[in-house]
Amino acid sequence: MRTIRLGFAVMFSAVVLNLFTCWLVPPGVPWNVLPVMLFTVGSSLVMPSATLILLDLFPASRGMASSLQGFLQFTLSA
Repeated sequence: MRTIRLGFAVMFSAVVLNLFTCWLVPPGVPWNVLPVMLFTVGSSLVMPSATLILLDLFPASRGMASSLQGFLQFTLSA
């Protein structure tokens, strides 16, 4: 749970940074890409622990739960 909280804190910080960047800085590649990179780092921290928690909810059908979780992750990312 500590890793998940840390990941969500990083993602929230990236969202706040992105809002301030869009508000204060003129458009440019380095400044507008940095918050997206930080958000991805936070998401990468959350996903392994969230996957384990999800798989523990369905011990009899872990393969299906893992497949559905991956499908939803990629679908929502698209």
